[in-house]
Amino acid sequence: MAYEGIILADELKIEEIFSIHYFEYMNNFSFEGETHDFWEFICVDKGEVNIQAGEKHLTLTKGNIAFHKPNQFHNVTTNGTSAPNLVVISFRCTAPCMKHFEDRVLQMSEVDRTLIAKTLTRPSAVSLLRLITLTPRSSSWWRSLISAPSS
Repeated sequence: MAYEGIILADELKIEEIFSIHYFEYMNNFSFEGETHDFWEFICVDKGEVNIQAGEKHLTLTKGNIAFHKPNQFHNVTTNGTSAPNLVVISFRCTAPCMKHFEDRVLQMSEVDRTLIAKTLTRPSAVSLLRLITLTPRSSSWWRSLISAPSS
């Protein structure tokens, strides 16, 4: 009997990761904003935040994910009453399918939210994330990490 394979399309490829952050913000946190030439998404794990994405002003609550496209001004402020937990990941992806995420707010399921929170708060993940976000990109450790073959 012959086996028939399924050919997988390479639709989405993350080319670079610039930062991965997961932490609890103070209830009076305010970030004035920025722009950069790569994507960023913000995911609310707990609480609520207000964001600006271009001309839009939005309130995100637990389980919401918003995407900031390259060169889009964006900022984040807390509501003054709760201390939210946020996941913020910035990355480069030039795949045409990223157009789907422009100006969108998505809702994660509780299973998705828990999986992300558990993955990013495990001691090994926290140590790795600290190294990734604090290590200069020119270091040999960083270069070996991003060029290591996946298993």
